[in-house]
Amino acid sequence: MQKESASPTQAVSSYLPFIDYFRGVAILLVFVYHATFIVADQIRWPEGLWDFHVSLLLLPATFGWAGVSIFFVISGFCIHLSHERAKDKSMATFFIRRFFRIYPPYLVALLIFAACRLEFHAHPWESFRLLAWHALLLNNYLDYSGISATFWSIAVEAQLYLLYPVLLAISDRMGWRKTLWITAAIELGIRLGTPLFTYFFPNVHEILYVIRSPFYYWFIWTIGAALADAYLQGKPLPFARGSLLFWVGISVAVYYCGPLSSLSWVGFAIATAYAMAYCLNRPGLTCKPFRGSGFLINLIQFTGIVSYSMYLLHQPMMKIIVFLLSKHAAFSPSVICGLMLLTWGIIFALSYLFYRCLELPGIALGKSIIERRKLRLHQAAAHG
Repeated sequence: MQKESASPTQAVSSYLPFIDYFRGVAILLVFVYHATFIVADQIRWPEGLWDFHVSLLLLPATFGWAGVSIFFVISGFCIHLSHERAKDKSMATFFIRRFFRIYPPYLVALLIFAACRLEFHAHPWESFRLLAWHALLLNNYLDYSGISATFWSIAVEAQLYLLYPVLLAISDRMGWRKTLWITAAIELGIRLGTPLFTYFFPNVHEILYVIRSPFYYWFIWTIGAALADAYLQGKPLPFARGSLLFWVGISVAVYYCGPLSSLSWVGFAIATAYAMAYCLNRPGLTCKPFRGSGFLINLIQFTGIVSYSMYLLHQPMMKIIVFLLSKHAAFSPSVICGLMLLTWGIIFALSYLFYRCLELPGIALGKSIIERRKLRLHQAAAHG
């Protein structure tokens, strides 16, 4: 049952602790997903993970990619919430803030893993080309297996930031309800039309540029932004009706429906929006962390805080650690699974260092540049 939302005149909490829990769950899902495939690669299962007869126990882990869908919804929510609350709503300030939020840790991780993966001596031009595409955040249009397979979503995220002014222009003109319909028509049209297109035109590989573009995820991202706007305006929250289990069940079922499988991304996004609306409609969850939650829940919250750094580091680090260990001995499947659990502690510690040494200083630097820019503009106006 949906509770009454806060009115526009009521104070809206500036910090929403439940967001950290959502981020923590999302990165755990992604971690388990990639760990499962590294284990499968080491074991060399001939039939692949997608067949039911391989291991029903591992089947839930193959849905860990849904964590990325959760991240996109959270991103749209937090970006719009932050922008609308900001005193300076200029796009220049917006892009400076976003650049220094995501790019410094991304660039450092990129250079570290590029040095580990790229064959600069054997193929110098190809290596520098691949590095340049990643540095320019265009790597989503390349083979995902380049420097780090997870970096594709960082590029898509940055491109969604570029589309944000367009999203604001549409919503200002038509309202968020129609904006959702427009972005849904674009994303769902691509997701449903791509299988049909590839069936009739199997040799036209340019379709990959469409499904790797930010438009393939625009509706998912817009769901979060629309939810944030309704929350700020004190309006009834979208996607607050229904059932979390219903949307999760639909998402899982659709995944096994061939050409409709990509719609499961949308289903998990709506499930995320439903869960977020549930929390937003309960002031106790928007004002403070869960009380008496225990070590595990607190760990999930802290994992959510460092989730961006963990997302950058986890997959290449897992591969490096397993590669180094497997060079010296052949391990059984159970030992390999244990190694994956061991990497969690190592990656968690490195992610915390990244968060403290790169994320926080990057955010501070961005704020400093914004303040200096404001001062210059103020001085120019005073002398103008």
